[in-house]
Amino acid sequence: MNETVIVAIICGLISGLAGTVASIFWAAYSEAQKRQIEFLQSQLRELYGPLHFFCVQNVELVKLQGRIAEAYKSEFCQNAVGSAEDRQARRVEAFTTIDVENAYGAKVRENNKRMARVIEDKWSFIDEDDREALAELIVHHIRIDTETTEKGMTKLPLGMTQEIGSILIYDSKFTSRIDRKWAAKQAELQRKLKVTCFWTKSKSTA
Repeated sequence: MNETVIVAIICGLISGLAGTVASIFWAAYSEAQKRQIEFLQSQLRELYGPLHFFCVQNVELVKLQGRIAEAYKSEFCQNAVGSAEDRQARRVEAFTTIDVENAYGAKVRENNKRMARVIEDKWSFIDEDDREALAELIVHHIRIDTETTEKGMTKLPLGMTQEIGSILIYDSKFTSRIDRKWAAKQAELQRKLKVTCFWTKSKSTA
C-alpha cells in the first residue's frame, strides 16, 4: 500500500468522523432549540398571553372610568338645576352614572381574579424576575376579597387601611411589565423560529 492510498484512507476517515461529529452536534442543537421554542410557546399560550390580554382590557376599562369621572364633574358638578323635580331627576342620573363607573371597576377586579387564577395554575412558566411582581398581584387580589365588600368598599376603618397599605386594583407598573415581557417573548420566539428554519434548510441542501 503506497503513501497516496494511506493518505486517501486517512482523509476519508477524518471526513467521515467530522461528518458524524457535525451530525451529533446538529441533533443536540436542534433538540435544544426545539425544547426552548416549545417552552416559549407554552409560556405565551398559558401565562404571558392571557395576562397580557387581561391587562389590555384593564387599561381600556380604567380609561373609561376616567372619562366617566370627568364627564360626571362636567355634567353634575357644574350645571345647576332649578326645581325640586329637576334636582331629583338629576340625582337619579348622577347615581346611575356612578353605578356605571363602579361596574367598570368591578370588571377590573374580575380580570384581576382571572389573572390570579392563571398565575397560580401556571406558576411553573413564570420567569424568575417576574415571580415577586406576580405574587404581589395575587396578594392584592386576596386583600380585595378579604378586606372589601362586593361593591368595593373597605371593611376596615380608613385609618387602618392607610396604616397597613392601600390595595392596588390597577397597577400601571404591573401592566407595563407584562406588556414588555409579552413583546420580548414574541420577538425571541420569532428569532428562534427563523434560526431553526435557516439551519434546517441549510442542512437539507448540504
